[in-house]
Amino acid sequence: MSIEILIKHLVDNAIAYQQANTGKELDLTSFATWLLETHTEDESGGILNMPVFEIDTELITQIGRLGRYGHAYLKQALVDTPFVTNLDFAFCAMLQQYGPMGKSALIKLMVYEKSSGMEIIKRLLRLQLIDQYPNPEDKRSKLLKLTDAGNQALGVAYRTAGVAAKIVSGPLSEVEKKILLNLLKKLDGFHEAVYHSGKTDINKIVYRLDSWNTDSE
Repeated sequence: MSIEILIKHLVDNAIAYQQANTGKELDLTSFATWLLETHTEDESGGILNMPVFEIDTELITQIGRLGRYGHAYLKQALVDTPFVTNLDFAFCAMLQQYGPMGKSALIKLMVYEKSSGMEIIKRLLRLQLIDQYPNPEDKRSKLLKLTDAGNQALGVAYRTAGVAAKIVSGPLSEVEKKILLNLLKKLDGFHEAVYHSGKTDINKIVYRLDSWNTDSE
């Protein structure tokens, strides 16, 4: 497609977008979202693309399925590394990114259950991929850090994990990837605040969500 034809398509779509949103304030972000929805609505596949699902229910189902696909690809990508599970890799990656921290802090950062997180940490210590040492600011506690072996294992894993990540994003264009990433970050920001607040009563969360949506309009 030539640049002239592409520009014509953009102009035609901009006019259609304006007509579809008469009386509303127009901006580039909403136009990009509208453009993506308009041109992918009839192309979406998947066995769960059924009208009987409410959009919120289907959304969480699709996100869950995408996560499982990603775990399956990542498991294959890590087969020649010391990591026993995908989470072993993820815990080490977090330590590399954020630096030494306590066990509880790492588990909380991973948004994981404490008992299961402790088992992962024990395994990583046993495999000598991480180490622990006294916290200089609190001798009663210990901090976790990556070992040289852990850093080397991550170096190998990142090369193959990148291939898995590319597969997960599949046929999405660079623009679609950026839009999806921004939306997922927006969701993560909301849920991270709820998670770290410790206030997980779903009725109260829904009330907060309604207020948040009202303020965003």
